[in-house]
Amino acid sequence: MATLAERLRTHFPEASGRSIKQWLAAGRVRVNGTVARDARAEVARGDKVTLGPPTVAPRARRGSRSGSGSSTRTRPCSWWTSRRGS
Repeated sequence: MATLAERLRTHFPEASGRSIKQWLAAGRVRVNGTVARDARAEVARGDKVTLGPPTVAPRARRGSRSGSGSSTRTRPCSWWTSRRGS
């Protein structure tokens, strides 16, 4: 039996070790259809290892959603409070 990292290096020889770690962290690697995140996991010769799209949930939006028509600010405070013509 080989480790998942060894199998990935075999299937994707052009990929760096860092890329493989990032794939695992992002949930892109699947073994027999199940997301695998541990590079040290043993995989059998007959196991199907695939690389797919990331499964990590998107980051939550910042700001409040009060529904009162106010917009959320993403710029630094100084941008909103700058003086003109002084």
